[in-house]
Amino acid sequence: MSSGWRTSDATSVASLTKARGINPPSLYAAFGDKRHLFDEAVQLYVHTYGAPPPQGPDACSAIAAMLRHLAADYTDASHPPGCLIITGRPTAPLARRT
Repeated sequence: MSSGWRTSDATSVASLTKARGINPPSLYAAFGDKRHLFDEAVQLYVHTYGAPPPQGPDACSAIAAMLRHLAADYTDASHPPGCLIITGRPTAPLARRT
């Protein structure tokens, strides 16, 4: 997952396929394009490292609990540095999904 930690636009297909030990046609066959690969990586990231839904007696308490949880996660040495969703986002405008 960390092969594409910088912006997905800045990560070449060659570096992705080299990191995974596959050839470009295999990447395209599995994901279609880098955008779909990034989308699947984000889903895995959220499932693995995502914060639980905020909980608390009110919105302020729930947000405070979520921020405490995220601060603990992001400072945990076993958590990858940074945030894939922010640092890995595509820099080109996103297509509107319907």
